[in-house]
Amino acid sequence: GAPKFGSISVSGSGVTATGGVLVLIAGDVTFAQAASRFQQILYLVSDTAVPGGIGIQLDVYRTAGSTGVAASLNPVAAGKTVMDYITSYYAAIQNDAKAIQAAYRESSIMTVDGETITGGAAIVDKISKFIGCTFEVQTADILPATADGSMFLSFVGGAFRLPGESNALLFTRVMMVTSDQNGLHLANDMFRMNYS
Repeated sequence: GAPKFGSISVSGSGVTATGGVLVLIAGDVTFAQAASRFQQILYLVSDTAVPGGIGIQLDVYRTAGSTGVAASLNPVAAGKTVMDYITSYYAAIQNDAKAIQAAYRESSIMTVDGETITGGAAIVDKISKFIGCTFEVQTADILPATADGSMFLSFVGGAFRLPGESNALLFTRVMMVTSDQNGLHLANDMFRMNYS
């Protein structure tokens, strides 16, 4: 039979610099009597060739069963650079608020468990509670979001520990990585806790 979905939550990051919208969907899926958590990322763009005028440019789907696999890169020339950037971001968030400030611009948009925050200063203020946490990236999928390779969609899954805590909390994160004259930065960023 067909899969059955339940406990769905959806959050969007608004319009990206290229005019698309990022959507993070999470929930439960049951297929062939087996239940699992899932996360799905959609990058929706204007497309006059389809009914409704909205098309899916990128679609990344992951089930909880795939958590814990080694990070994989899409074989794109800039993919390694983007993965290095993401790795350095998680190293910086453990103890370097100044480096985190450089990751965002005033045009950046972030959602944290469904709450939308706009602008670099407001984002850094919101995520400052994560400074000092220990992050472990368990999965990372990277896809080019534009044909010219100027933007990359990163889908990260992992765990983090609050300072002084031994229990890990699971998270899913979608980052739209792009660049300007000051280097790579996050145009869009969606962070969601995985409650199971």
